[in-house]
Amino acid sequence: MGTLAVTSDEELVCRTLEFWDRLLEGYAGNGFSVKLWNGVVWPTNRRAQDRIRLVLTHPGALRNTFWPPTEVNMGEGYIFGDYDLIGDVEALFDVVDYITSRHRELTRWLGCVRCLLSLPKGARPFERRRAACLRGAPHSLSRDRQAIRYHYDVSNEFYALWLDRQMVYSCAYFADPEEALDRAQQRKLDLICRKLGLRPGERFLDIGCGWGGLILHAARHYGVQALGITLSAAQAEWAQRRIRDAGLAERCRVEVRDYRELAGASRFDKIASVGMFEHVGQSRLEEYFRRVYD
Repeated sequence: MGTLAVTSDEELVCRTLEFWDRLLEGYAGNGFSVKLWNGVVWPTNRRAQDRIRLVLTHPGALRNTFWPPTEVNMGEGYIFGDYDLIGDVEALFDVVDYITSRHRELTRWLGCVRCLLSLPKGARPFERRRAACLRGAPHSLSRDRQAIRYHYDVSNEFYALWLDRQMVYSCAYFADPEEALDRAQQRKLDLICRKLGLRPGERFLDIGCGWGGLILHAARHYGVQALGITLSAAQAEWAQRRIRDAGLAERCRVEVRDYRELAGASRFDKIASVGMFEHVGQSRLEEYFRRVYD
C-alpha cells in the first residue's frame, strides 16, 4: 500500500492503539484489553474488569502476529513470544466472533491494514527455530520426510519432558479424571490390541509407530511379531534401544520407512495406524488404504 513504517515509540503506540480502535470499534463485550510493550493499556477508557488481556511484548508484535492475517501467523505469534494471554482464554472467543461478524466492512479493514503496515516487523523473542521450509510436491516421499524430521527430530529429551514414560504421542484413554497419564496411555494401548484381537505369533504392523509404545506393548503382552515404521530417525533410535532393553529384539523392531516403501512381499495379520493417516493427505488416502489392504 506504500505505507512507510513509523519509528518513534510515541508514533508506534498511537498506531497500535488506532489499530485496536478500528478493529474493535463498537465492541462492548467481556472485559478484553491489550497491554502494550511500554505499559499503555487499550482501551484507555476501559471500565469493565478484564477477563482476558493480550500483552504485546515489543513494537513489532502486532504486525508479526496479524500480517498476513492467517491462523498460522497468529499461532506462531504466541509460540515465538510476540504476545501473551493473561486471564480466561475462553473469553477471547467472544472477541473473535465479533471481529468475524464484521468481515464485510471494507473501509474498517483497510484502515486496520494501513495501521499494521505502518508498524515494524520486530525480531521475535523466542524464535530460536525457523519455520519449516519444505521442498517438493505436497505429500511426496521427500517432502513428508522433511516434515516429519523437522517436527520430531528436535531431540527425544524434549518430548520426554511432557509425554508419558512410553512416549505415546496420541490421546490417552482415561477411566476417570484423576487417572495418571502413564496408566491412561497403557489403557489406550491395550484397548487397541484387544480391538485388533491380537494373538501370539501373528505379524503386526504399526504405521507411524512413533517411539514404539504400541509395538512394545503388543509384543510384550500379546506375543506378536511386531514391526513399526516411522520417518523419524530419532524416534527409531529411541524405540530400538527400548526394545533391546526389554529383551524383545527377536519379536519387535522399528524401521525408518514410509508406508509406500513396504515391499510387496510384506504380509501382516493385523495393522494399526494411530494418529497418523490423517496426515497422509486427502489426495493420497485411496492409495494409502489400498496399500494397507493389499
